[in-house]
Amino acid sequence: MCKPVIIMESIPSWEPTYKWDNNGGVVDMDSWDGKTVRINKEWKYKYVDDSINLEFETIVKPGFITDGGSIPRFAWGMIAPFGIGLPGYLIHDAMYATWYLPRDISDKILYDTIRHAGMGWFKSNTVYYTVRTFGGSAWKDHVTDKKTGNITYRYLVKSRQYVDFILYKCNSKIREYLKEIDVLIESENK
Repeated sequence: MCKPVIIMESIPSWEPTYKWDNNGGVVDMDSWDGKTVRINKEWKYKYVDDSINLEFETIVKPGFITDGGSIPRFAWGMIAPFGIGLPGYLIHDAMYATWYLPRDISDKILYDTIRHAGMGWFKSNTVYYTVRTFGGSAWKDHVTDKKTGNITYRYLVKSRQYVDFILYKCNSKIREYLKEIDVLIESENK
């Protein structure tokens, strides 16, 4: 089996998510929650995996907010949320926020990317299996209205303004998934 090909233009550039005023100025330098950051420079990522017939390119734009790896603070000494795995965490957060790809494929891309970035076998498998086991709630959070608890796809549209997704090829499972998501978004926007 051949390994996926991953091409990244650069390391993601970010800044803490402080409270901002309407002009883009920082209101309170002490307001950083210590966990989320805002991407401040366009970041390009390309993924090719012939074993699942998938090739795409993603551009994460300035303004996209990520928490890096959703690693509990007590485990930061073992796996840092903004360490070597940041490119994988960022592409994973972008896929979870936009639903451009199914959850299982998004999780596979996370694993492939953190391995490509140099994360060791044990840590990358720990991250992957933790996400596969507990990531479902985060996946659903991106389409759940926080006030009502109802499912809404408008949040995907909002997130997609920060993430361009160019699909070059995909298998029939992914193609069907994308059609279903497009129909759900369109039906809600009528």
